[in-house]
Amino acid sequence: MKVRRFRLVSCICLMLGALAALASLALLLQTSYHVYQSNDGMANTFDAEMELHLRQNIRREAITFANATATSSTAFVTAPPHHQSSVDTRDESHCYSLNSQAWLDGPRLGNLQDSSLIDLDLFSSDSGSVTYLQRLLGQSVCAEYSRFRNMQDLQQLQYTTDINATIHAWTIRLAYWAMHYHQSKHALLEATHRHANCPLTSSIDIGTYDYECVNAKYIVASLANVGLGANVRGGMVYGYLAGLISDRVVVFVNDLANASHKFLRRPWALVSCDGDNGNGTDTSRHRRRDAQCFFMPSTPCVLTHADIQQAYALTNKETQKLVKQGIPPVGHEQDKVWYMKLGFTPLTATPVKAAERLRKYASLIIQQYLLPRANASDEHYHALQTMLHQAADNMLRHDEPRQGYNYGAANVKIHHALVVYAMRPRRDKAARIKQQLENLLRSHNVQPETSFGLPIRASDKCVKESECLSFEQHMQATSLVWADFNSNTSRNDSTKPLILFTTESTAIVQDQINFTTNHPDFPFRIVSNTYDVTPNTGFITNAEAGATSSADDILLSAVTSLQLQLQARVTLGNCCSNFHTMLADLLAAGCGAASQNDFHCFQELEDPNLRICCGWFKNCKEDKLRAVEANNF
Repeated sequence: MKVRRFRLVSCICLMLGALAALASLALLLQTSYHVYQSNDGMANTFDAEMELHLRQNIRREAITFANATATSSTAFVTAPPHHQSSVDTRDESHCYSLNSQAWLDGPRLGNLQDSSLIDLDLFSSDSGSVTYLQRLLGQSVCAEYSRFRNMQDLQQLQYTTDINATIHAWTIRLAYWAMHYHQSKHALLEATHRHANCPLTSSIDIGTYDYECVNAKYIVASLANVGLGANVRGGMVYGYLAGLISDRVVVFVNDLANASHKFLRRPWALVSCDGDNGNGTDTSRHRRRDAQCFFMPSTPCVLTHADIQQAYALTNKETQKLVKQGIPPVGHEQDKVWYMKLGFTPLTATPVKAAERLRKYASLIIQQYLLPRANASDEHYHALQTMLHQAADNMLRHDEPRQGYNYGAANVKIHHALVVYAMRPRRDKAARIKQQLENLLRSHNVQPETSFGLPIRASDKCVKESECLSFEQHMQATSLVWADFNSNTSRNDSTKPLILFTTESTAIVQDQINFTTNHPDFPFRIVSNTYDVTPNTGFITNAEAGATSSADDILLSAVTSLQLQLQARVTLGNCCSNFHTMLADLLAAGCGAASQNDFHCFQELEDPNLRICCGWFKNCKEDKLRAVEANNF
């Protein structure tokens, strides 16, 4: 292998690297730790590992990883650093001197080459770091003009009329950035070294977003052949929380043929990876079917196949102890890789250790990148400092139950932030979604402040998981909720409101057409996702059997519908559906295009005839019948 010829030079580079590390450490010793005194009087000091990542190589510039074939039009790839000349003279032999021979030899489960290749140097001292944080927000599925993606409140704090809403918005942003840092912190030193020593193109088959992360420990888990909402809310978020508790990087693995655990060998049926291959680190170059077909990599840290094969499999009891009590598996605390079965049921509260770790990361981000240090004597600086630290502390505060129907994790703010992090689409998927959404918004003149979101789950959801209503009953419920909204907000808007109607059911689509024809005076305009492939199921495995569209197309259609629903000022959803409650999570995180969103569940409507019972509540139908009789509905 070509790499072996580089070992002598690599040893020299390692010695030079060690000297550089000593210099960085000396700088660390000269710099006192930042100590933030929290509201409860407990001193919060940054752990040594975080501080090391923060301080190392202070003078470096923001690292960028641009695919050589990428065009300047993509929103997720940045230009090369300004000091890089058009003729790259860096010697390839220095590239991988920080990597072990076992990792270089592989095979590795690399990240897909055309996945969104993003800056890793979140914690450099560059003046453009706030711009970088803004770019990270832009990778989310949130509406372009949503509160989550726009940080104007950082400069307009003195004009805010609702400080609690501002604190909540910053809690979500900080948790999102902190999760990104947790997943990428082990790659920072390696990425800096590779950027300084590697040419843009390499003869060694290692992806530009693949790093060994020598000191990292891992949790690997597989996603399941259930709906997208359950995979995100109870799968990915569950895994990320376990990683935060145990200080481990989380990697989602499916379709790995030689894995020792059967679920890691199983393809993820929600995706098809049309036209995609591995980046060459997998020698089989098969069409992989895992989360990266649609979503960004969970981490730049890459495991070898051998690492995954040797993973210790946590028992169900050990998983529960880890997540609920923070207790690692006895005798396996230092194992490099754990394999964990995900719960696929959202946790109803954030584990304390997970919240504390995110708060530590958030405090670092605040101190180093959000506070204008040059203006430390300014009155605005102190107000901003207070607000941001309150937002970080807010991660540790108990989440009150949701009024009305309190579905799983309804008011858990860290859960909302991690849903946003999990739902970052790859840049090619994001571009397609954006184009479709812009076409829909433009052709129907969608105005968020007068739009009503109505996603309808039907088809297989009606078999045993949920009751289902007719389209006419949905229109009746919409009229009642919109009237209450206008009454409670003292609105007197003559604009004909718009219903954003999305569904997976062709039968419901036909019902909508019939309803519109038969009710020409209905006081709403109805807009649907004309790009929807309506697979007649929320379970993509079932859809594929008789569908002409691929799994990727079906998932793209679902996420486009989700983004259309983010345009609404008021939303009415079936909270028996994880897809609808995932929409509610995103809206609660500030991802909507309107000034704010009022989300309602069918389960909490005043008229019991319009309430929907979930299949897991045994007495719901009897209770509803008694309510109908008692109130003469």
